[in-house]
Amino acid sequence: MKPPARAGVRVAVLVLATFLAFYPILSAGFTNWDDPVMVTQNPRITGLSWSHWVTFFTTFTEKHYHPLVLASYAIDNQLFGLNATAFHLTSLAIHLVSTALVFWLFSALTQNQRVGFVTAALFGFHPMHVESVAWISERKDVLYAAFFWAALLSHTYYVQRKQRSLYWLGLGLFGLSLLSKSMAVTLPAVLLLLDWFLARKIDRTAILEKLPHFALSLGFAAIAMVGHYDPRATGGASSSSGLGTIQPAFENLMFYLVKLVAPVRLAALYPEPRQLGDLPAWLFVWAPLILILLGVAISGVVRRSKPMIFGLLFFFVTFSPASQIVPIGLSIPADRYTYVPYVGLFFALVSRLDGSLARKPKAQRQLAFNGLAALVLVACWGATFQRVKVWHDSASLWEDSSGKYPDPRAFNNLGLHYLSAKGDAATAASLFSKAIAVHPRLSPAWLNRGVAYAQLGNYQAAIADFNEAERLNPRLVETYLKRGTAYAAIGMSAPALKDYSEALKRRPSYPEAWYNRGNLYLVMQRWDLAIADYTEALMAGDNFPVRLNRANAYWSAGNWSKAFDDFTVAIQLQPSSPTPYYYRARIYAKYGQPGPARSDALKARSLGLQISDEELAQLSH
Repeated sequence: MKPPARAGVRVAVLVLATFLAFYPILSAGFTNWDDPVMVTQNPRITGLSWSHWVTFFTTFTEKHYHPLVLASYAIDNQLFGLNATAFHLTSLAIHLVSTALVFWLFSALTQNQRVGFVTAALFGFHPMHVESVAWISERKDVLYAAFFWAALLSHTYYVQRKQRSLYWLGLGLFGLSLLSKSMAVTLPAVLLLLDWFLARKIDRTAILEKLPHFALSLGFAAIAMVGHYDPRATGGASSSSGLGTIQPAFENLMFYLVKLVAPVRLAALYPEPRQLGDLPAWLFVWAPLILILLGVAISGVVRRSKPMIFGLLFFFVTFSPASQIVPIGLSIPADRYTYVPYVGLFFALVSRLDGSLARKPKAQRQLAFNGLAALVLVACWGATFQRVKVWHDSASLWEDSSGKYPDPRAFNNLGLHYLSAKGDAATAASLFSKAIAVHPRLSPAWLNRGVAYAQLGNYQAAIADFNEAERLNPRLVETYLKRGTAYAAIGMSAPALKDYSEALKRRPSYPEAWYNRGNLYLVMQRWDLAIADYTEALMAGDNFPVRLNRANAYWSAGNWSKAFDDFTVAIQLQPSSPTPYYYRARIYAKYGQPGPARSDALKARSLGLQISDEELAQLSH
């Protein structure tokens, strides 16, 4: 089946408009919101070897299974390195493909390019979709959606053309969508909706051909549950049921419906809907009753409109994994959860507008439809263009979010930006204090303020914060490492050693803890133990500080041969450091090799190390 006439022009306009709306993101960088874990500090995306591909498909990342997302990051990294523009461009390109697919899909379903165009344009640059496209760590949204739309389009053509190859193509695309994000599990139910919308008889054949799809959905739903399963967790959102679960679901639904028509005061992080402050709390408290009454009020219109029924059911089906009816994780709303589901509401509203004008003369109908659509699209385009700028970096993102809602996570993330990117520990400490004031049980904020206090030299305050972080969350392994470092800084070796050992007990593959405990053993002159810890630290990969300190431990232990080897490797790792040249010069002198000793000593002096002429003469004889 060929696309409708003039579809190419409309797709070009859609793609260009969407690209221009998101253009500012191409000058943006990474943020500290999951980007370090997913991309910038993720060792799994550093190559495309067979072992990397095995890792993509056999591991979870932050409790989620999305191997194709990791593969896409690895490809970007292989081609362009950690270039944020390249990563943003890839995500935007995938979004542009999805926008074209949405147009193609709904034009094919309705044989109405106007409806397809406006639906796709709302998908392309509705402000609520900025997060999914602009946040590099949320590439899973744009990637799963592209395969999702392609699978639906393939099924539409399969129903219309009866070509079996299109069925298998759709099944394969569904598998790729699942490998990008588990939210795709709803596709089999959407296929049944498509069959109904296309007036296909839902008989035994139609049901049987969906069985492979449902089997894939169940398999990936099980994988998602395994990823989120925590045998140590008790209580919390995951254990709620009945009205305690349904109420948050209705409140979130009300939030998303409000933001659909009034996408203002958008933020990276929101409080619970009834705590937003910019909307009356009663709107969410009474959300179940309000939504039921709203449903009853529009039921008459919906019953007479097949597109509206399809659009509303599409929304509810695709939104169900994020609805918190079956709670997984936090119940706080987020813009990204609307990326695919909103399309159902876009289609329902646009179809209703088009249908309401059906009795008008053609010229008036087109003028009215195009005029109203243009007003909405221009407003959405402008809001999106401005919203994209918020994602320029961590500072702009978290200043925007914390300025709209006093969310402790936003204050905490902004504090981390000042602590790590700007080196401003004092400002960071004040921001962590704001996070603690809003939510005193936020253990990462206590931990991070302790780190800031330690950088400011206030070790007693740091230790007090680390103690509170441990009390609130004993499983936070970083607390033991950081507190151990604070104890070591004030000469309290015994508690420092205890904390480092506890950190390693809880996380044996913790190079920083091995290194820090090795440093403590070095200060305590327990050379063999220091050497053993440095060796463990080097198992994670060679680096200059660990190699140099192990060389110093070997030197102190009198093992000149091993010290010589480590100083040599240290020189290879960091040729601009004078220290390893100096100590290797002394080893050469011990071995009676004055020529190499003098050469290394002169090199150390040229690099800034103070070596007297007298000592240089001693090393040269």
